[in-house]
Amino acid sequence: MIGAFHFVGGEVPRHRLDFAVERGPLHLRGVYRCVRDGGIGFATVPQRAGRFDMPTDRPHVVILGDDLHQALGPAAFHRKSVRRFAARCRTAAIVACEAIPVLYTGPALAAMGMRWDGLIVETLPRWEASWADLIREANPSITLLIGTVKPEGGVQ
Repeated sequence: MIGAFHFVGGEVPRHRLDFAVERGPLHLRGVYRCVRDGGIGFATVPQRAGRFDMPTDRPHVVILGDDLHQALGPAAFHRKSVRRFAARCRTAAIVACEAIPVLYTGPALAAMGMRWDGLIVETLPRWEASWADLIREANPSITLLIGTVKPEGGVQ
């Protein structure tokens, strides 16, 4: 099902992707470059979007946006869809910190260069472990990058 979330692919005019690569949010420019130059698909799935299923005609990078007004964790997403897509992926990133470009570009480069699907979860630190558990449960061999905040004093 495409339509409950934003899908960027071959139907986006090149000049719009050029604009996104040059002037889009810094942390997403590498992803947009991989979409434009590497022929990968890209989707953002917001909280409570319901079921989603990415086509298998080319590699895709999916961002699960669990950081809107509040982070709700995996329960805010269609669990079977998340598990199904994570099982297809070879790389994933959990961004529970500021938007560090390499956490976004890593899965996109793997999608472009190795033709593997990639998953990116934007969330808050309190949900980091829950997301990691769900992703590893769906795909124990996945390469998982985790961007977290530095603990401040004492045991956290």
